[in-house]
Amino acid sequence: MSERQRHLPGSLAVALLVNAAAIGLIFVGFQFTDRDLRPATPRVESIKATVVDAGELQRLDEAKRLEEEKARQEEQARLLREQEAERQRQVENEREEKARRKAESQRLAEEKREAQQKKLAEEKRLVEEQRQAEIKRQREQQAEQERIEREATQRKVEEKRKREVAEAKAKKVEAERKAAEARRHKEEEDRRLAEQKRLSELQAAEDAELREAEARRRETELNALRLRYADSIKARIQRLWREPAGVQSEDRCVIHVTQTPTGYIQNFQVTRCTGNQAFRKSVEDAVRRAEPLPKAPSPDVFEREVRFTFAPE
Repeated sequence: MSERQRHLPGSLAVALLVNAAAIGLIFVGFQFTDRDLRPATPRVESIKATVVDAGELQRLDEAKRLEEEKARQEEQARLLREQEAERQRQVENEREEKARRKAESQRLAEEKREAQQKKLAEEKRLVEEQRQAEIKRQREQQAEQERIEREATQRKVEEKRKREVAEAKAKKVEAERKAAEARRHKEEEDRRLAEQKRLSELQAAEDAELREAEARRRETELNALRLRYADSIKARIQRLWREPAGVQSEDRCVIHVTQTPTGYIQNFQVTRCTGNQAFRKSVEDAVRRAEPLPKAPSPDVFEREVRFTFAPE
């Protein structure tokens, strides 16, 4: 390239780019066939082209491509950072929940141990009181027996009968006491089992609530990613659109795209265009140049069929 060509004025450079774009559109038009498969009417067009420096155009196209690649990489890096931050928050929440459950389990175990200790102490106290009462009773009986034997031998039979009656009564009282003790033990065991069942049901309800909350959070996150994914496809087509003459700001076109997971277009349709034929064709050309389309951030977000409205910006 000569020194004079490297220092072309800005207006001349723009004119060269416009002419080159026109030549490229004409070339692309010869490469694509009509999708409606209608017979094409041969026509002769006169092409007025201006000779431009091919090296300069190649350099400009390469610079533009590098800028688009850099923007795409930065967007992907930002999405990855957001996903990593969300994963860290989820791990921290799970760690806190495990710690809370462990503390709750330890507290319940401690309460259970204290209750058992109190129960054993109470049983021991009752046994000791009963033993002392029995000793006292036996001593009183022995003293009474000695007194009766000293007073009169003839009353021995009567006192023996009274003693047998008292012993029978004591046995009955003891049997009733043991039955009451057995009932008390059974009631305490029933209360313990009921409390265990209540705690198990409460834990199950908490687990179900956590799973439901996690499912809602995941669905919200996927919806947000789907919106950003669709916006990235629309933004790529918007960047590659070349505005033709006669386009109005209120012009609109609806784009239907069927794509592969790698971003290659299998089929697309541009319908419901409010602008002229040149506007519709410029939108179709922008969709073709956008291939391959931006990749989905995850398989769950990918949509084979994408539909959106294109508007001039």
